Amino acid sequence: MRIYESESIRNVSILGHSGAGKSNMAESLEFIAGLTNRITNPNENAKISNSLTLHTVEYQSLKFHFIDIPGYSDFFGELESGLSATDGAIIIVDGTTDLSVGTETALELADSRNIPRFIFVNKIDSEKADYEKIITQLRDKYGKRIAPFHVPWGKAESFKGHINVVDMFAREFNGTECQNATMPDNMDDEIVPIREMLLEAVAETSEDLMSKFFNGEEFTTAEIHKGLREGVLSCDIIPVICGSTFKNIGLNTTLDIVREYLPAPK
Repeated sequence: MRIYESESIRNVSILGHSGAGKSNMAESLEFIAGLTNRITNPNENAKISNSLTLHTVEYQSLKFHFIDIPGYSDFFGELESGLSATDGAIIIVDGTTDLSVGTETALELADSRNIPRFIFVNKIDSEKADYEKIITQLRDKYGKRIAPFHVPWGKAESFKGHINVVDMFAREFNGTECQNATMPDNMDDEIVPIREMLLEAVAETSEDLMSKFFNGEEFTTAEIHKGLREGVLSCDIIPVICGSTFKNIGLNTTLDIVREYLPAPK
């Protein structure tokens, strides 16, 4: 059995309103790690968790412990217990509805415990999904802390990946997983405003970056990454990514975000 140093471990809660896709995400992460050979269709066999569930995943020389926490308000005690046992959190948001009470509760509890977290907007492959609306609602409620990392590439059945506005590259689903792809040349109207939101969040992390932002100077890649990581760890920035847990779109990116931005155990 491999022994992992603490720097190579991540303990993370998976939170959100019931039905947003928490258990489906945990199953998808296990699929990536080769621990299961299928991902349950949530529309055919929706599961309601009523207790904390631990999922351990090994990926790219790291060990991840994910705690799937029930979303119903009746399980508030489990929510507090799960958060107290972890160092970071993923908050799953249903992209087909408005912001839910479960989402707001999860964000507020993570705030109260100073737990770094990011948001995964799920079900982007649905006809009812509206990523832009979710981003607007999040920004209206939580301000410039909300830092969208992604622009969805396609909608509903045509959803095939995302544009990463941090490093400006595309990821396209090949039927099994997402791979780097050529940037589309017809999405500037979607990309530019989301990139601007991200840079606003980065600017808020230091006076020097704020000054550069208002003077119209471009941030270096190193400045963006440093500002984002420091902002996430201090809970001043909440990244937002998107995908589909059922189709396994955005799940490798989820593991990458956990590795790069959420803390190792103290």
